[in-house]
Amino acid sequence: MTSQSVLYLEKPKTELENLMISKKSQANNRWEMLKNRVPVWQWVTKIFNKGIGTDEGDTSSKSGLLLQKWQNWSKNIVYESNEPYYFMPQNDTELREALQQARQAKEYSPNLTVRVSGQRHSQPPLVIHDNRDVEDKLDMEKNPPVFLVDMSCYADDATGGERLLVDPGNPNRVIMNSGVREDELENFLKKNDLMMKTVTAGGSFSLGGITAVDAHGATVEEGIFAETVYSFTIMNANGEEITIDEDTQIRDILPKCARLGDNWSPIQFARVSLGGLGIVTSIKLNVQPRPYQETLLGGTEWFQYCDEPSEQDYFVNNTLRLLMGEPGEEDGHERLEVFFNPYKEMRSNEGFLALFWDVQEDPDSKTDNTEAEDVDVCGDANSGEGQYGSPILPYGFVQSIGWQAQFPEGQTLRTAMMSIFMTAIEILVGTKNEEHLELWYTIHVPPVIFMSYFIPLSDIGPTGLGEAWEALNVVAEKVRGEEQHFYITGPM
Repeated sequence: MTSQSVLYLEKPKTELENLMISKKSQANNRWEMLKNRVPVWQWVTKIFNKGIGTDEGDTSSKSGLLLQKWQNWSKNIVYESNEPYYFMPQNDTELREALQQARQAKEYSPNLTVRVSGQRHSQPPLVIHDNRDVEDKLDMEKNPPVFLVDMSCYADDATGGERLLVDPGNPNRVIMNSGVREDELENFLKKNDLMMKTVTAGGSFSLGGITAVDAHGATVEEGIFAETVYSFTIMNANGEEITIDEDTQIRDILPKCARLGDNWSPIQFARVSLGGLGIVTSIKLNVQPRPYQETLLGGTEWFQYCDEPSEQDYFVNNTLRLLMGEPGEEDGHERLEVFFNPYKEMRSNEGFLALFWDVQEDPDSKTDNTEAEDVDVCGDANSGEGQYGSPILPYGFVQSIGWQAQFPEGQTLRTAMMSIFMTAIEILVGTKNEEHLELWYTIHVPPVIFMSYFIPLSDIGPTGLGEAWEALNVVAEKVRGEEQHFYITGPM
């Protein structure tokens, strides 16, 4: 295999002879190193293969892949390399081998980092940087070396070698590896008469990804999705594992920090850790019973205009009714998502679409849960070259229309696209509700950039909902105005 590399080292004359030389000696032999340069990944891998007894001539470990291009789902980040930097471990042994390679390489590339790649929906450079504009790929300051770990095919003893497992100690918890996808989880839960406590809209995200970031949920009485996690098992750079759960105290894992007290929990940092604590190998998720398909019933509703004097009153009144219920009637909905089309006036009754779901303890109809089609996340990954994330709409003209609609001259296009999206959501959710599915956002879509804003509310009454409207209105006023440089084409 021939390729260029990030760093070159002196070709070893005997086995491991130069591995332990000091930095001073390396500096003195710099010219000799450059004359006999060998790509660092070949050198390190050769040493590593010696250590584990594999073929010395093999230039990549069984978990290291020569993936020349990594790109996120929306393709705003692309990383290109001619060196093996992508690892897809199938068990904890292979994961530790990958980390050992990283430790070896770090001796000569001190700024090398290890990151986890999920379903590639991360749109800022949280996973890896975009290096398309870096002319000299050997410049380690502008193009720092990265090892990526993909957990799509991973399973270990935590789940008995399976992808998912109902916790033997608690029937309302599920153990899974962090590469499990949300649609894979939903299928498993249905087979076991269970369901999530809260959900995100789509099924194309990895559980490691949506619990490492603050992905929203939809259940009024629950927090963000990560808050339904009971525990994380995390592997550090040395291959050691630690489990942090809801009962873990700081003195249990960091005795020197016991003086900080017990009024906070390490699980607060494991949730939404952004990958900063290590590689999450398994997750225990709190779930709830779903004995029948009808245990969870969903519906949709458009906000209705009732002579409110302002858009804020219109938003607050309708949302409050959905959350709390009509006066004198039953309670409001337990799960709620609301979509907003800022290009529609409130009098049109087409500006806000509410999606809701309710848990029925004793439904009138009692149909056993049916098994869904199997999901093959590992197969979809196809050694890092496969389909990740939401399925992308194959029609290029739709993307071209969306591109034009974002600019000032595209007013007709964006207002039409927004209305189409709102109607499509209503139809799609209705279809998924008939199938008794928790996840509804599973259609082919054009690659878009999602923007999320989390706003602390004082309550979920008129005051807090008024604060939510004020935040929405900041964007609404901008995209309704003229001479803007950028407009939105999808609902908020």
